[in-house]
Amino acid sequence: MIPQQVGSLLAGFNEDGSVELYTIEPAGSLIKVEDYDANFGSGMPFVLGLLERQYKKDMTVKEGVELAIEAIKSSTQRDVASGYGIDVFTITKEGINKVVEQEIKSEFKDQ
Repeated sequence: MIPQQVGSLLAGFNEDGSVELYTIEPAGSLIKVEDYDANFGSGMPFVLGLLERQYKKDMTVKEGVELAIEAIKSSTQRDVASGYGIDVFTITKEGINKVVEQEIKSEFKDQ
């Protein structure tokens, strides 16, 4: 039996207003994210090409959320280990906002 694993993202603002984003991998490694994050997890191969094609540094928050949802759905539709849900938060100067909480229903899930 394989134990459950989780990868996390840590984001915030510095005193000068600049933004930093880090990924904490399941093994505990902390890596600074420069553009987008898709460097761990069994679903990574299914989203990497999508992010490479569609990610732009000047995306709006709305465009970023839409791309994140598309990437997660792409992964969960092709990889049974990717889970069955999406939670998306935005972090802006105005605060932290949960913008998406959605269960993904699998066509292959036992009824």
